[in-house]
Amino acid sequence: MNAGNSIASRLPDFTPNTPSFNDEGTSTAGWTVTNATLSQPDGTTVRVTQNTTGTISTIAQSATSPVAGQDWVLYAKIRARASAGDTVYLQYKSAGSLLVKIYLNYNSVDGTSNPGTVSMRYTSASAVNTNQLIDTINDSTVAMELSIQFDSKFSTYTVKLRQADGSWEFLAMMGSIATVDSGTITIAVNNVSATAGAWVEYDYVTLVSPDLVAIGDSMTAGSPLFNPDPSWGRTDGRSTWMQWCPVYPDRRNNLIVNKGVGGDTSAMIESRITADCMDNLPKVVFLQASANDAGASISQSARTTSIQSCVKAITGGGAKCVLYNALY
Repeated sequence: MNAGNSIASRLPDFTPNTPSFNDEGTSTAGWTVTNATLSQPDGTTVRVTQNTTGTISTIAQSATSPVAGQDWVLYAKIRARASAGDTVYLQYKSAGSLLVKIYLNYNSVDGTSNPGTVSMRYTSASAVNTNQLIDTINDSTVAMELSIQFDSKFSTYTVKLRQADGSWEFLAMMGSIATVDSGTITIAVNNVSATAGAWVEYDYVTLVSPDLVAIGDSMTAGSPLFNPDPSWGRTDGRSTWMQWCPVYPDRRNNLIVNKGVGGDTSAMIESRITADCMDNLPKVVFLQASANDAGASISQSARTTSIQSCVKAITGGGAKCVLYNALY
């Protein structure tokens, strides 16, 4: 299903959330630079080149999540040289050990340098590392647009890759984590072999509250193949409608955050609309009228009341509501 083009003209317009951190790659200013040379190959990207082989090169800036303890998305458009021995990472780290990191050309699971490999590391406040291999997708001739999403409901980091149509392909999810609410965004490059001149380029780095949230039952969650709750162990993101629906393709912050919970009735969705949805400051909410109401012997009138209460909570919170699957 590719519903993006057919529904785009009917989606509500909105004023996007303001990022708490944003660098558009139009200047080298603002970064704390260590053992690196900064340049601008085309005026719209910043290149970080390693000065001394074997000594890590970094650029860093302070950052604060949009709302403490709530959802955020870190977007980045990035590419790197993919030579033997090169290691690149994008990291958001607190003042202590707590961090989330995306590696390029490095497998954090087995600690090996592999051109083209993408992996993820989460380090807890007690300095315990959890690593996950993501894919082999890096190409130094093409910049990747990646997103790292923190989900406050499910305590997860989810990594996705933007597709040509503006939709987001699920790559990996890591659960049982804590959020970095403030700290430092770092971009680093290193080569430990004899090949000098390792580099990484970024077009933009943006930290922002999600503009788009979907809330509902298992149809929203992606059952039976995917669930945003990692305890289910279902990670086939291709089964979610969000992966195949390129809404607002011209906007950067168009990743749809999945707040689906299998088995929920409309009343149960109503009971969590504030904590799971509106507290995260969405601008558009895709609200599913639950398919479980009839099976739970909930009357159509009671269901309508619950859904109307959800709509009022959404609009009252300053967001636009898109209601779907509203057949009883």
